[in-house]
Amino acid sequence: MGAADPTNGTGTWWLTRSQAKALGYIPDDMTEDGVTTFGAGNPFTFSGGITAGTYDFRGIAAHEISEVMGRLGLSGGKVDGTDNSFSLIDNFSYTGPGTRGLRGGPGNNFSIDNGTTLLKLWNDPTVNDLDSRDWAPGTDDAFNQFSNSGVVNGVSAVDLQLMDVIGYTLKVGLLVTAQGGDIALVRQTPGWGSIPVAFSNGDGTWNITNGPAGPDFIPSWANQPGVRIVAGDFNGNGLTDIALVRQTPGWGSIPVAFSNGDGTWNITNGPAGPDFIPSWANQPGVQLVTGKFH
Repeated sequence: MGAADPTNGTGTWWLTRSQAKALGYIPDDMTEDGVTTFGAGNPFTFSGGITAGTYDFRGIAAHEISEVMGRLGLSGGKVDGTDNSFSLIDNFSYTGPGTRGLRGGPGNNFSIDNGTTLLKLWNDPTVNDLDSRDWAPGTDDAFNQFSNSGVVNGVSAVDLQLMDVIGYTLKVGLLVTAQGGDIALVRQTPGWGSIPVAFSNGDGTWNITNGPAGPDFIPSWANQPGVRIVAGDFNGNGLTDIALVRQTPGWGSIPVAFSNGDGTWNITNGPAGPDFIPSWANQPGVQLVTGKFH
């Protein structure tokens, strides 16, 4: 947010507790920042493919928790008796170049470059009286206002952009939690050449390794623009491997670090053309869905 108040001093801007901590406005006092609850009687699928007639619990959890973190538009409403209230996310709503849509409504989009690029359409609360900063119906997404049953609602690249501009940053890399409870760190900024792993001993202690993942997997490939990290068992041996899928143009293959089970890795870079990576993966609205499809 720039130095100039977009409301010209007529509005009041609010942060959630977690945002205020993330942005350094209040100290981390180790107390609760918010609560979200989930009804036990609802038809959820908690892992794997989403069963017909049920809803993706992970997508719902991401949706609700991110609202506690500040992904919630106030859009000129009232908070604690204060009219004309706005949240930080409202500052990134535009209807076109240089034209903000602070209060929500038709044609409001998420933008991080002053409305020049409209990244995704917000829900229109003037139609349904619902959240102004959830996404409008479209591609299945954890941050959508509405969800269909039987579909995966993942956290998309634009969702991560949104969380970034309202105060949050991915640290070190992406935390990949393996199915067995071990933890690997994959750095997506330059500087590393390995993949550290904390192998769980099952009692709260860890066995730490730091196996090389070169010459290219970590040093040259993982930090490229648009690369998404996908964990899965890609060779059927029961161990979690790590794949890199680039969703911006420039690649024609899918690099994979196959786990040897001891903190070391076997690196491959198999072609995924002529279209899967070069032409399809980088199209607008494309989300990655892992599963056993054969």
